[in-house]
Amino acid sequence: MRTNRYFLLGILTLIALMNFVDRQILAILLESIKADLKLSDLELGLLSGLVFAIFYALVGIPIARLADRWNRRKIISLSLLVWSSMTVISGFASNFIHLALARIGVGVGEGGVQPASHSLIAENFAPHERATAFAIYSAGITAGIFVALSVGGWANDAFGWRVAFIIAGVPGIILAVIAYFSILEPRVTGRFEFSMFKATDGEKTLLESFRFFWQSKGWRYAAIAAVLTQIATLGISAWLPSLIIRSHELSSTQAGQIMALITGLCGTAGAIGGGLVADKLAKHYGIQWLSWTLAVAYALICILAPIVFNMTNLTWFVALLAPYAVLLLTSSGVQFAIAHSVVEPDMRAMSSALLILLINLFGLGFGPLIVGALSDAFHASAGNQSLRYAMLCMTPLYFVGVYCFYQSGKYLPSEAVLGDEPQAQPATH
Repeated sequence: MRTNRYFLLGILTLIALMNFVDRQILAILLESIKADLKLSDLELGLLSGLVFAIFYALVGIPIARLADRWNRRKIISLSLLVWSSMTVISGFASNFIHLALARIGVGVGEGGVQPASHSLIAENFAPHERATAFAIYSAGITAGIFVALSVGGWANDAFGWRVAFIIAGVPGIILAVIAYFSILEPRVTGRFEFSMFKATDGEKTLLESFRFFWQSKGWRYAAIAAVLTQIATLGISAWLPSLIIRSHELSSTQAGQIMALITGLCGTAGAIGGGLVADKLAKHYGIQWLSWTLAVAYALICILAPIVFNMTNLTWFVALLAPYAVLLLTSSGVQFAIAHSVVEPDMRAMSSALLILLINLFGLGFGPLIVGALSDAFHASAGNQSLRYAMLCMTPLYFVGVYCFYQSGKYLPSEAVLGDEPQAQPATH
């Protein structure tokens, strides 16, 4: 069973779940941390975004180089062990600096897992299956957000934010051991050497790899679209629980349950549905529909988002937030299928890592920070509704995303690498 590619996809999806439990749990704990450590929204935005994202994104590039030539099982299990341990340590922080250092540790650990996981998925699934495979993997992300918000909200109210961090981190330490003995590495690899981070004769250097990706108009436009839409999405998502708590005076448990259900059910449906629809359209009508599927989804978001964030009635807010979440998560797997469609097998991990770097450095790094800063600026005039207006300011970015995803689709047919079917290889530890 361990040689089955669906088992591999399953355990990688479970690791993705833990990835986002440890990342997203901060969102439901922000209000308690703010009260306990006496932090501003700007400082909370730094913790949610830039402090984490810089190290998360930058670590991903050298680890991606390593993942293209070394044992991905070891990379994934070690990364999981590091970030889970640092999540536990977050529960012992006594000030902003301590918590920032712990979040940096989480970012360093999490930065190594996605490029290696994406490389394994692309190696085991054919081009016309990848959007679905990446979407299933991304469903672990929405499931992780569900667990983080529901369990995190309950643990926060029952035991406090410090215990909530510990509860979130311990299962990942256990899973790291399971992953080490469960994931099979199909390529034969030697001992780790620092030279693995360098390009060998005939291989593209890091700069050459960046230049190659940027010269691909299909990749470039998709990356720009992903970055701009994720600045809005990640900025808004980091503050949604706080918006519900402040504007509707709910507890963190209640806010966590609302967000968990919306993200877990609607987000998972959007992630998997987006992958299935994109694969089906691309198979029958051309690979350009990988990008055009996302252009359509974000066009609908452009209509829906301003309505959602102007809604002050809780029932209607939640009802409209559900389709908003479905549409947002359609991109979670498909954007990586686009990134892999224009590269050769030996550049897959690097393609994912660069896209992850851009999304996280700009999207996760600045999205929550911008929303937090805008919320502080609007607070004097808007009071507890300041977050609502800060989120509204982010929605124009979705319009630009529609244009860029459409442009990406125009160039994919001429740039796509379609002949890299997965090949059976002997599995080895």
